Amino acid sequence: MIPIRDKRAVRSYQRPGFLAHRWSRIIGRVRQASSRFARPHRRRSDRAPLGLLNAGLTIGLVALLGTGCQNEGLYYGVVKPPDQPELRIGLGSNPETLDPHRAAGGPEDAILINLFEGLTEYDPETADPIPALAERWDVNREATVYTFYLRHDARWSNGEPVTAEDFVSSWRRILDPATASPNASLLYCIRNAANVNQGKVRLRSRRTGKFLTDERGRALVIAPDDLAHAPRDHRDVEFVPYTPEDIGVEAVDEYTLRVEMEQPTAFFLDLTPHVALRPVPRKALQRWGDQWTRPEHIVTNGPYTLAEWRPADVLILRKNPLYYAAEEVPIQRATFFLADDSTALLNLYRVGTLDVLVTGLLPLPYIPLLRRHGDYVSGPYLMTYFFMLNVNHPPLNKKRVRKALSLGLNRQQLCDRLLQAGQRPAHTLIPSDFGGRYPRPSGPPFDPARADDLMRRAGFPRGRGLRLTLTYNSLDINRRIAEMVQAQWRQVFPELQLELVNLEWQVYLSVMRQRQFDIIRRSWIADYKDPYAFLELMLSESSNNFTGWTDPIYDRLIHLANAIVDPVQRFRQLAEAEKRLIEAQPIIPLYHGVTFFLRKPYVRGWESNVLDKHPLKFVRIERESRNTVIQLR
Repeated sequence: MIPIRDKRAVRSYQRPGFLAHRWSRIIGRVRQASSRFARPHRRRSDRAPLGLLNAGLTIGLVALLGTGCQNEGLYYGVVKPPDQPELRIGLGSNPETLDPHRAAGGPEDAILINLFEGLTEYDPETADPIPALAERWDVNREATVYTFYLRHDARWSNGEPVTAEDFVSSWRRILDPATASPNASLLYCIRNAANVNQGKVRLRSRRTGKFLTDERGRALVIAPDDLAHAPRDHRDVEFVPYTPEDIGVEAVDEYTLRVEMEQPTAFFLDLTPHVALRPVPRKALQRWGDQWTRPEHIVTNGPYTLAEWRPADVLILRKNPLYYAAEEVPIQRATFFLADDSTALLNLYRVGTLDVLVTGLLPLPYIPLLRRHGDYVSGPYLMTYFFMLNVNHPPLNKKRVRKALSLGLNRQQLCDRLLQAGQRPAHTLIPSDFGGRYPRPSGPPFDPARADDLMRRAGFPRGRGLRLTLTYNSLDINRRIAEMVQAQWRQVFPELQLELVNLEWQVYLSVMRQRQFDIIRRSWIADYKDPYAFLELMLSESSNNFTGWTDPIYDRLIHLANAIVDPVQRFRQLAEAEKRLIEAQPIIPLYHGVTFFLRKPYVRGWESNVLDKHPLKFVRIERESRNTVIQLR
């Protein structure tokens, strides 16, 4: 468990650099106008802080919203395009880093896909990979070799060309154990990528200079943990570590990239738009080290450059004039508002300070109201919200306790009474059957009687003697979910003591990585449209598996499945692996999400898609809007 003193420190944590006067001034303006807008009743604790009205600045608003059913089809708040071709986005948590190889969360991803461009980009409607830096590509019949042909007119923001060698050096960097990338395992399908990232070594004969192999002709590989038991006194054998140069990626020439897979990998193309596979500037890294992402040092190759970053306030992107398709990028400037207060961000959207409020930031009490308005957008989403359990922390090392906690959750009530945006109860990790092709296993339903019996048999009747912490990051939705889960478990296990621990984003990530938790909330959005995008999370070698749970059989089922070319057989075997995962219960799925965000009617190109990816180069502002209101005067 986390020491009590640490919890207190976190709870009183004030983020440095937060321009409180700026926010309070804007919120004060919101309050002046709020009486003209319909809004739901809420408790005092849900309200954003009152601010001061800046003297000499008033707001004139035409009320678009009334009450009741007559709001159908109208918009929530001011509908006036900005005077300049810019987009203002309510993003939420402050990014932890702008290094694509070290970024781990949604806030980072939303920004980085606009600063850096990869071989492919996400289609704004389907989220399928479409040509970007790679104009075209070839794939051999076995899906073991991919060859990408790069465009010749791509430039870094310092004017230097983007070449195949940039991808080679970048992929070697992300797989270097020294980088400690949370997404390195995404590249494990590439030949020798896992061996390099995990620090494995090969055995080589000193006499012949050849690597030793097993009966199938495969190189004998030793993991770092096994080196202590290896026969080092054998004079004819030497240990040769894998190096980044052993990875199966090659610059055939300046603009041709060849990638060799470890085994047949039909889904590799779907991986290529991911931010982790986007190149980073070699010279900037060499010159500035860890400081290379500062606004004055950063070099990008995407449609935007970093203009300004004031942590916990705003992050501003400016159109990159050296981007190969700069003339086709309508938005000149994008401002991301960084704040965990979702109610404050909604107020900024209502008065026209924001044009988009992203998925996950709409305050739960407002959902029924917002769903009746034309600027509320929702759609399918490959996302699962779940709890990770630290199986190395007693009593969570007991499967009966983990099972009991899962059976004691009423997920349907959570979706119907709290979330109310179309989310579905989750009993499995994977949220989709992928068009009927994936035979999803069934998970444990809500069964309080069985939960009580399992907890009693585990030695904790009615939860007596069971003390746990539930950790989450500072967003209103996470707090409300944690409180409802606490109430539900209290009904089933009256003597269970569950402490809720609310942490700011960066502290939350640190606590999770150091496994200083009992139960921690997580949400996982697929990186590509395949069941493996979820199942990879719980592999023993995954850099995102913080539960301490490992299962060689689970690992083997998945690795064998990914070597199967036939999609039906492959999906069937992946389903067997997920069934084993759910039976072990190192995670507790809560719900499968939907995208739900607010988008002003003059914003075009910010579409709902199953991965919730929104490259800004496809977004534009339409000034000729039929629905406008009187603006600031």
